[in-house]
Amino acid sequence: MIHIKYALSFYRQQILKILLLILVFFIPLQLTSLLISNLLVLYYEPLGIPSFGLFLGTCVNLLMICLFQMPFIHMVIQDQIGDGVKVKNALGATLEKGFRVYLWSLVYILMVALGTLLLVVPGVILAILFFILPYVVMIEKEKGWANLKTAFQIGKDNFLRIAGVLLLFGVIQWLLESGVLVGSIMLVDSFLVVAIIQMGVSSLVYPLFIFLLTHMYLDWTGANYDLV
Repeated sequence: MIHIKYALSFYRQQILKILLLILVFFIPLQLTSLLISNLLVLYYEPLGIPSFGLFLGTCVNLLMICLFQMPFIHMVIQDQIGDGVKVKNALGATLEKGFRVYLWSLVYILMVALGTLLLVVPGVILAILFFILPYVVMIEKEKGWANLKTAFQIGKDNFLRIAGVLLLFGVIQWLLESGVLVGSIMLVDSFLVVAIIQMGVSSLVYPLFIFLLTHMYLDWTGANYDLV
């Protein structure tokens, strides 16, 4: 409960900075993800395998989820070390570590994709087990494959907690987006407009989820005591 209270309180305190990061970082990534995903489906549909395009689009979406967590993770780090939360520092850390997060996210997605292609359940397990990988890269000072080893250890020790957080926010986001979808369809008949509205809703939910998981991560690893 303490983690939820922290995330909600931090979200309220930093709402203007969150909105700024959403505009300059989150939304561009979301639009890119939406564009690529739709292009993949359109490309493979005439070939008679639209499901493969959908699968690749899901992988792209998962990659974007890994990437747009970065500045919000660093916001919590700034808060924990008492350095003052600054958007430029969050973006600076994102630029500094972004390529490493990108590379390890590709490894993560490859594992999840292979697990899903073999059997769906292993893919889901791997997705949860290594979901914390971007947090390891952003917070820890591990090198090379030690990032994967650390993520595995933390994911194994806190598997049910991570799964619970993902399920909770998945349900919340689904309920919000479903409500928005119904309301939007009643008011507008443009798919693009509806997609943008849903994107706006998800962009407001994700930072809260990231704040919660980052605070939990710091508690699990004891890093909060080292940073403060």
